Order: sequence, then C-alpha cells, then structure tokens
Amino acid sequence: MAYPSDEGISAVTSPFDWKALTGFLKREPRYDILEDKENGIEVNGKGVKIFGYHLTFGSKPFENIVLQLPRWTPSLLSQNPDLVNENVIQSLQSKEDYIAPEIGFIIEFSFLAGFAKKRTGTRKIGILKLDVDNLGTILGLLSSKKVAEELSKRISVFFGDTLNDLLALSISSDSENSTANTFRENIYTVFAGGDDCFFVGAWDVILQWANLLQEQFNSVSQNFDTYITSSSQEIISDLKKQLPLTISGGLVMLDPTYPTTRFADLAGDALDDAKYFTYPGEQKYDFTKAKINLLNQVLTWNEYNLTLTTANELKDLVIKEGEPRSTVEKLRSTAKEFERLYNRANINRIQGPAVSKLFYHIRNSPNQAALSQTIITPFAKDLIGIFAKGDPSNPLKYPLAARIAEFLTRNYKA
Repeated sequence: MAYPSDEGISAVTSPFDWKALTGFLKREPRYDILEDKENGIEVNGKGVKIFGYHLTFGSKPFENIVLQLPRWTPSLLSQNPDLVNENVIQSLQSKEDYIAPEIGFIIEFSFLAGFAKKRTGTRKIGILKLDVDNLGTILGLLSSKKVAEELSKRISVFFGDTLNDLLALSISSDSENSTANTFRENIYTVFAGGDDCFFVGAWDVILQWANLLQEQFNSVSQNFDTYITSSSQEIISDLKKQLPLTISGGLVMLDPTYPTTRFADLAGDALDDAKYFTYPGEQKYDFTKAKINLLNQVLTWNEYNLTLTTANELKDLVIKEGEPRSTVEKLRSTAKEFERLYNRANINRIQGPAVSKLFYHIRNSPNQAALSQTIITPFAKDLIGIFAKGDPSNPLKYPLAARIAEFLTRNYKA
C-alpha cells in the first residue's frame, strides 16, 4: 500500500488545518473515516479510533500524518519479547482478536504501561491535558490584529515544531530494565495545537513530560511581553497582569484497561480544578493559575517540580541507601495525618507536638537525617509558613511525593 506523498497533504498546514486533513482522508480511496459508537480513544495495528470516528486502512499500519504516535522499532521488539508474549496470553484468555506488533506498528496503551512496569514495577498509563492560561483574554486586549496573529502563530509553533523536537529527547531512567528510552517511544499525542494539548503515555514518562513542557514553555513565554503594543495605558496595564503566559495542567494515572471513553473527561476535570483552584485567603477573581492537578492535589509548577524531586530522593534512599520500602509506605499512608495538620494550619490551630508524631515513622530508619531533611522538616516549615504568614502552598505535596516514590520502587527487592 502506498502512502500519501508530501504533495498529497500539502493542504494540511501548520498550525494543523483539521478540515483540510479530514477532507484529504475522505477523498483518499485508501482510507475510510467511519462513525463509531464508542466515543473514546483506541490505537492498534489496524488503525485509530478517536472521539467517535474510526480511521481504517488496508493491511499496513496507518502512516502518521498529524498525530505523533509511538511506533515499534527493531530494537523495541528485540528488547520486549516478554511484553509481547504477555499480551498474547492475555488476549487468548479474554478471547479477543490480537494483532502481534511488527516494525512500524503503533504501540498500544497496554505496552506503554508495560514499559513503565519494567522500569518501576507499576503498570499504569498517565493522561495529561495542558492549556495556555487566559490566552483568549490576552489576544483580545492586543490592539493590533497582526500582532495577535503573530503571538498565536508562535504558540502554535511551540505546540508543533518545538514539541516534536522535545519528543526526540531521552527520558530520565536509572532502571536496569530500561526500555523505550525516548519520550516519543512512550507517549501518544492525541492532539497538540492552538493553545492546548492532550497526551497518553507511560505514567513515569508522562510525569517527566509535563515538567519538561512547562519549563520549555515558561522559557519561551518570557519573550511574549514584546507584543504589548497599545496606546491605551489601561490596556497595557491589563496585559501586564496576564504576562508572562503560563500553562495549567491536569494529570491522572490509570490502568491501561480503564475505559477510554472517560480519558478526556477525567483529564479535563483535573485541568479545570487546576485552573480555578484558589488557596485559602486568595480572592475568587484575583488568583494565579499556572498550576497542575496531580492525582487530585493541585500544585504550583514549582511545587510539582519539588514533588518529583522529593519522590526521586526517596527512591534513591530505597535503591541506593538500603531504606526499607515500608518506610516510604508509612509516609505515604500518613496522608490523612498530613492533611489534618494542613487543615488546622489554615484555621490557625496547629499544634507543634503533632508534627513530631511524623518522626515516629522513621525512628528505626538507617537514613533518619536524610528522611527528615527530604520530607518531614520541609513539611513542618510549610505548615509554619501557612500558620504564621498565610503563605499560599500545598504541604500535601510531601505525602504525594511518597506515593510516587512507592510507585517508582515496586521493582526493587531489598
């Protein structure tokens, strides 16, 4: 089967012209777009089902035109015969039709979760949705239509060309079972363009990916203030309140067998919670967005970064310093105690001795000083900041870090 030439898809421009793309596919006799009752997302060797439509083709896998799809390579197939055999057995048990992966085939969600399990011991996928904050407001305030179009174009370039370059980067992993070592091999880009994007991938890589995208976008957006061109000082003042541009995100972790029809809803709900979250004391209509909802905890991007850093420090204590995994599990299981202290701090009723109870969980640890420095002392300082100064922060990032560390160390056997 021949694939469309560059000339055949020249009508599909960047930013993506979806109408031109679907028109091209409908005219091509080699592709069929059919309505599907399942309003979800599914990829396999035969094609793509997405949001109520099914794109089908002949005997070869769909050639990527717009979506950035992870694909099987010779090295991935040679590194993962265990995952392939595991999927064969599962399909036989469930009596489902099974198409064995071949070079060039799209990597299914179950395999992305399998890659994560080989690295961490936890077989899950991550669902991430990101959105640029207040972009419509900013474009509306710009006095020049040309300038507004240029800003919009630059954002589209970031979610197109720049994102594509980032997918080629290597992931961070020190696992002996490391496989699928680039972002592109671990992430399925559902859509990316305009001012938002949506990804499905191996859960451990999606955590890294969210952080990488935010850091790169933050670096680029520092230059967007050059687009403030207006004779009205009032409008300039309003624009400066909105800049630099920021992004908000929602990230959930699921089993790969979770119904795909709810992927987008869960990620969208998490994103909404992040965009409209306010700390105690913040004004309802005067708050900072630029937050991410990770596993039902809304964090600033700095807090998100700190959560991942703390999780990796805890992981290193387990893997490199002989810390029992049970210590991490105990810290994670104290989430309710952490939350009770946090809530008391918000109403100015924190008791000093209550924090000291957390030290009980590390009394027999061979790494007491490191654990105290990594998670317990910072948590206590956050509580004091809330209690004494009303600092906006979410100390529950520390038990969340312990939870992620637990996911990261399930492969480890002392």
